Amino acid sequence: MLEDVKELAAENEKLEAKMVEVASAQNDAMQANYDYTNSQLQNARETRDDYKNVSWELKELDALNAWTTSVGNTQDVDVPRSWASSGLDTGEQEARDLLFDIARRRGEINRDYELRNMNRRIENLEKARIVADKQRTTAQKQLQAPDGHLKIPHLWPPQNPPPKWSQR
Repeated sequence: MLEDVKELAAENEKLEAKMVEVASAQNDAMQANYDYTNSQLQNARETRDDYKNVSWELKELDALNAWTTSVGNTQDVDVPRSWASSGLDTGEQEARDLLFDIARRRGEINRDYELRNMNRRIENLEKARIVADKQRTTAQKQLQAPDGHLKIPHLWPPQNPPPKWSQR
C-alpha cells in the first residue's frame, strides 16, 4: 500500500512537471506573439515614414518633370542647385536628357521603396514563423501531458477505484 502511494506521488510529480512545461511553452508562445505584434507595429510605422519621404521626393521630381516639359524637349534647361537633393545633375543640360534622368530617378526611388517594403514583409513573416513554431511546440507538449493522467488510475487500490474517466 505504501509503495502504491509512493508511486502515485511520483506519477503526480511527473504530471505536475509536464504541466509546468506546458505552461512554460504557452508563455513562450505568447511572448513570441507579443514580439511579433510589436515588430508588425514597428514595421508599419517604418513603412509610413518611408512612404512620407519617398512621396515627397517623387512629388519634387514630378514638379521638375512638369517644369522641364513646359520648356520643350530640344531646349537647354538650367537645373537649379536646390534640386540636387533629388539625385539629378544640376547645371545646364538638354531638356530631353533631364526628362530621361527624372524618369530613371523615379524608377530607382520606386524600386528601392518596394525592396524596403519586401524586406519588412520578410522580417514579419520570419517572426510569424517563430510564433507558429512556439505554438506547435506548445500543442505537442499539451498532447503529451495527458499521458500522466492515464498512468495514475492504475495505481488506485482495487478496493477504492478512481472515478470513471468520461469518454467524450
